Amino acid sequence: MPYVQGETSARTIGNIQAIEIALANGAQIKFDETAQTPYFNYTLDGINHEVWFEDVRSMNAKFSLLEESGLRGLGYWQIMRLFLANWVLLESRFEIIKN
Repeated sequence: MPYVQGETSARTIGNIQAIEIALANGAQIKFDETAQTPYFNYTLDGINHEVWFEDVRSMNAKFSLLEESGLRGLGYWQIMRLFLANWVLLESRFEIIKN
């Protein structure tokens, strides 16, 4: 690390898979107070990995930012990965309007 164009690569994973990877590699999940996002580092086969993912705390912070900024809506990039706690939190904080 850090990212080097043409040399470094990344892939997307869901939050459940992120936690599974952390557990499998004995990584300590930390929380970045500035980004309001959980992350962890681990080394596998001599390669350093850094994983950032969402949890209820990070989603709650994003929802608060939405309200504080006076924005009127939000969108999701990827809804096919199961993150049930997100939907529970979303419904508890906002009126969901379905068309």
